[in-house]
Amino acid sequence: MISKGAKAMSNSQRQDTNIENETSTDALNKNTQRNFLKKLLNYLRNNIFELAILSILLVFMLFQLGSYPGWFDAVVEHMIHPQVNNVLDGTPMNEMTWKWTDMHQHGGGASPVYGWPIWLGVKIFGLSLFGVRIFTTLIAFFSILLLYFSTKRLFQNKFALIFVVLLATSPWYLINSRSGGIVGFGFTLVTLALSLLILMFKKQNSVMLAFLTGISIGLLPYGHASTRAFPPLIIIFVLFCFFIKKIRLVPLISFIMGCFLLFLPQINTLDESLHVYFFARGESLSV
Repeated sequence: MISKGAKAMSNSQRQDTNIENETSTDALNKNTQRNFLKKLLNYLRNNIFELAILSILLVFMLFQLGSYPGWFDAVVEHMIHPQVNNVLDGTPMNEMTWKWTDMHQHGGGASPVYGWPIWLGVKIFGLSLFGVRIFTTLIAFFSILLLYFSTKRLFQNKFALIFVVLLATSPWYLINSRSGGIVGFGFTLVTLALSLLILMFKKQNSVMLAFLTGISIGLLPYGHASTRAFPPLIIIFVLFCFFIKKIRLVPLISFIMGCFLLFLPQINTLDESLHVYFFARGESLSV
């Protein structure tokens, strides 16, 4: 039989142990937060110039976005009618589909990858140039950031920063990325895919990164039709890199799974989908 005094002592010891554990846990959390803040401050201090330049680029891309002339991509109002009709009167966006379609300039609203950012902007900010353009422009800026960090892994000097500054401030890029049209959005998807591809080869053991890279390749057919040559070429290139042992088997499988995840909607109508894919008009493709 355990005496009451022994039980009381045991409970007291257990409480003391719990208090000590909570104290040590709190101390560990504080140290973790302190270390995180210290690393963050060191990173900001060491990269203040690059971060300042990238912030200026963001302001530059958003400057007068709503009053920027609308005639740079005059067909935007034709391509986004499914999104506009849904916001105005709740009309279902039945045209927006994951089936491969002839993704030309006038039919851009059929792409869910392009259509949902447009819909969200119009839903939040109303039917205005700013509403149409804001999220595609932010995605374009994110692609510039990703391109900077991926290129920086290839070149340790200031080349990456100079490269993205020249790209982001070029009139061609500014016009297309800020117009709200699917042509510029298609180029944004290419930039994202190539940036992730670089990171995938730099981090060969990252299965998740390989999967995300595959998804980014699978999204390219939902940009402008002129970008559809990239996915087959990139997949062939990655397979070639596997045979010369530049990428491991497991990340390769993950990459292929990501690529073909968006291939699945085409299974039931494969012949028609492939015909649309390779013979799309696209305003710049000859058939």
